[in-house]
Amino acid sequence: MAAAQAGALAGATSALAQPADTVTTVYACVKAYGPSQGRPRILGTGVAVCYIDETLILWNIEGPEGQTGPRGLQGSIGPQGPKGDTGPQGPQG
Repeated sequence: MAAAQAGALAGATSALAQPADTVTTVYACVKAYGPSQGRPRILGTGVAVCYIDETLILWNIEGPEGQTGPRGLQGSIGPQGPKGDTGPQGPQG
């Protein structure tokens, strides 16, 4: 009896392992059926492992870079900088 229960537990917890990409990707497992159907379980950044009654989903935290925007208006002239050091003496004429 104990062996049958252990086998059932092993089958219930068998998982689909997917390597996690980067920290910009969120991984979650969603219950596929049962009373908790549709309930997500957010995973960490290690290996994404879902139970047999779950479906692995993932999405990006950050989307792709957009197009360059239009050029901005010309800014006002800034204050004059400090006086520079005296340069070396030039050649004698």
